[in-house]
Amino acid sequence: MAKVWSSIKLLATICGGWFGFMSGGISIPLTFALLFWHPTQAVALAVLAFLGLFVLIVSMGIQNHKLIEAQGRQFKTTLNDQNDLLRRQVEIAESEKKSRIERERRESLPLIKWRGGSQVQAQKTCEFVNVGARALNLSVSTDANAHIWITPVEFLEANGSGKIEIVSRTTELVTPFKFKISCLTMLEERVSTTFRVESLTSSPVSVES
Repeated sequence: MAKVWSSIKLLATICGGWFGFMSGGISIPLTFALLFWHPTQAVALAVLAFLGLFVLIVSMGIQNHKLIEAQGRQFKTTLNDQNDLLRRQVEIAESEKKSRIERERRESLPLIKWRGGSQVQAQKTCEFVNVGARALNLSVSTDANAHIWITPVEFLEANGSGKIEIVSRTTELVTPFKFKISCLTMLEERVSTTFRVESLTSSPVSVES
């Protein structure tokens, strides 16, 4: 069927002018001639008239098919362009949303900076200031054989200060050891940071959990 249709389209291209002539220039005059010519001649004229009408129908069908194909290609191209534009807009919106969430999260995190303290054989105190955002519900734990406390507990304001106290359960506080501070951010996210103490005289250093 595809080969037959292709052959008809090729014939229409070659004989397009003849199609127009047959459909308009032949069929219409012959139709009027049928009213006046002899019946025997009218048969031949009728055949020619119907042939011209057939040619007209085929020509119109081919033209309509070409028009539909062209409109279909144009519609498909337009639809693809719109889909590409929509996809790019969605990707940009998602990227902007992700960047905004990451920025808000960074801005919501507290940041501990150590600024001295005191120590004896079985006890160490580490003072700090929060140079980040406000923190809530603070807690602290350690892997040392010691008791540990954090002050304050309920909330730590931005630029607020506090301290960690570690008291050994024995007569000596053994180093090195680690402790972890956990808190709730203003975005209600529980975060924690682990610190390592190398010696009684050294300040805590942040390490990977």
